[in-house]
Amino acid sequence: MTRVESDPAEEVLVEFGAIKRRSAQRRMILACLGCRWEASSDKNQSLTAYGLEIIKCSGLASGSVYPVLHQLELAGATTTEIETADPVALGRHPRRLIRPAENELGQSLLAAIQVPQECSLPPSKVWMYPPSDA
Repeated sequence: MTRVESDPAEEVLVEFGAIKRRSAQRRMILACLGCRWEASSDKNQSLTAYGLEIIKCSGLASGSVYPVLHQLELAGATTTEIETADPVALGRHPRRLIRPAENELGQSLLAAIQVPQECSLPPSKVWMYPPSDA
């Protein structure tokens, strides 16, 4: 078995008891979350990402990405909400927006995520929406 390198974001999750073991896929997903959150903050929007962005950014299959995103939400590191845009007008289902939680774990994770120098999903391919009024 190969030992996975330590990552500050994963160390935060271990410290808070959110995960028991480290994984290269989780590190990649966390880096993509950081990348997307940084891209949304550059546009003066609330820190948001959604699953398809993470899939495109990481190159991982949805069966690898969504369980990790769900685990982060169950642990209290992230929160999700369904976007309020009209799905009929958009021609697609509403997205589940992922945000860092306002609690200590979420803010510690946000501070610890190491954003790659270059995100594999350029800003021009990011579809951001204004934050909901809810």
